[in-house]
Amino acid sequence: MLNPYERWIYFHRFILDSSPSHAPQINLKECIDELQKLVDSGGAFKMVENDEACFRIRDLRINEENNSAVFLLMYSNSKASDPVFSKLTTTDLRPEPKLDGEGIAVSAHAVLSLSPTENGGNEFLFLLEEVPGLGRSGLEGFFQTMFRAVTKGRLHFDDEEENGRSRAYRPRVRILATPSKAFQEELEGSTVDSIELVERIKISHFDEEHYYKEDVRTLKLKVVDGNGEKPTFIEKLRKKARSEGFDDLKIHYKKNGGKRKTAVMGTDTDDVKDALVGRVEYIEHAPGLSQCSDKIVSSYAAKILGLLE
Repeated sequence: MLNPYERWIYFHRFILDSSPSHAPQINLKECIDELQKLVDSGGAFKMVENDEACFRIRDLRINEENNSAVFLLMYSNSKASDPVFSKLTTTDLRPEPKLDGEGIAVSAHAVLSLSPTENGGNEFLFLLEEVPGLGRSGLEGFFQTMFRAVTKGRLHFDDEEENGRSRAYRPRVRILATPSKAFQEELEGSTVDSIELVERIKISHFDEEHYYKEDVRTLKLKVVDGNGEKPTFIEKLRKKARSEGFDDLKIHYKKNGGKRKTAVMGTDTDDVKDALVGRVEYIEHAPGLSQCSDKIVSSYAAKILGLLE
């Protein structure tokens, strides 16, 4: 279950390539402007998993002040188990079945910087709230579908490799983790609270864009002596986790001053001490966030936007 008062924000690289690769660079801001129209019309969605689930951009705001776009992303699944509520002081249960055509829904906020990380480049910072069902692997295919929809019939170039023949080209989207600091440097002066072992289970069927769905199995371990020899202990755990089929380690820790943070690394890392870990930031928000919203929560989005600075 999601904690309504706290969220983890993952930093990713949003890469907008052209296909074929020698075609002109695509303008991200123009794509977002067209995507805004699609969102406003209610057409920014994609059915997946044999039409039993759906990705959707429920709300989109372009922030001119810091040249970024704020998204409210939604995922719904008609095959997810119906929620059941239990009375805390008795054994009474109250199931809440879905109606025809409905799916269990979750939403996540995301912020995409419209300024490239390097002048003239095609890589942008993408901040994503951690919510089950809305991970970067699924969103990568979804954003590619959306960008292709809003650029369809608009992109042409004279291909010198084919004697100057005019041909169409398309966007290709990749969303990759953003490496941060070396792990040993990041953990200096910190106390490890807990470690999660994460296994990503690939579902066999593919959708029309050839992107797979992932299920996740998580094992959370409480660390008793968080001030001990951290890299050595985590290296032993990493090897054990790898042998048991886990893909990632999520290390939850506190810096001096009490700030909570999380570092993420793959279990196939060669040397834990030198490993670069993905950047993750912790955000508190009151009042609490619901499991699924229909509008961007402005006060919460402002905190994510603040991480761009």
